Amino acid sequence: MGATPIPANVAAVINLCSYAQSEDGSISSPDVESFIYSSETGERIDTVQYHQERLSREAFQKLEALGRKIASILVKHRIGVLEEPVLNLPVPALEASEDLFLEAPLRVRDAFFFRGM
Repeated sequence: MGATPIPANVAAVINLCSYAQSEDGSISSPDVESFIYSSETGERIDTVQYHQERLSREAFQKLEALGRKIASILVKHRIGVLEEPVLNLPVPALEASEDLFLEAPLRVRDAFFFRGM
């Protein structure tokens, strides 16, 4: 999506994800990080790769264009968009509490957006 200058105090993340509600009432909500796993290997699958493989080229290009449009609107409002490489940078001095559901090594993404308690 291209690097965006980040204001000193406001940042956002754009992530491909979906909202789904199953017949049993369970809900899958959008998140700043996707947790998609291979049914064959059980390993985590890259979100972009997952959507590229499941959508037509045209549909995926529309999603990318929409992401760029959202990012440009955020920038107009002085909100920077953190890119994937930045989000995945390690933060060696950061340690997770036992109450948080985080895997080491902790990353920039973990410092900004955490789950737990």
